[in-house]
Amino acid sequence: MTNLHARIAADDVIVAELRESELPQVSWSDFGFAHHQRQSEVDWAAKLIEDLEADRISWSEGEDRGDRYQA
Repeated sequence: MTNLHARIAADDVIVAELRESELPQVSWSDFGFAHHQRQSEVDWAAKLIEDLEADRISWSEGEDRGDRYQA
């Protein structure tokens, strides 16, 4: 998570600079997409951690059901 937070912070700086530049947004839309994807990953991971800590889900939840997926 720390690595993702650092990447997002760096991306924020770059996006701000790109928005201030005269470069058309279409020229850096792939970077914008990657930035939003990283933010979504952090949000998802934070929610997963919150759910695990609150016992709303458990790592062992699916252990008993694993045998039905075996060939």
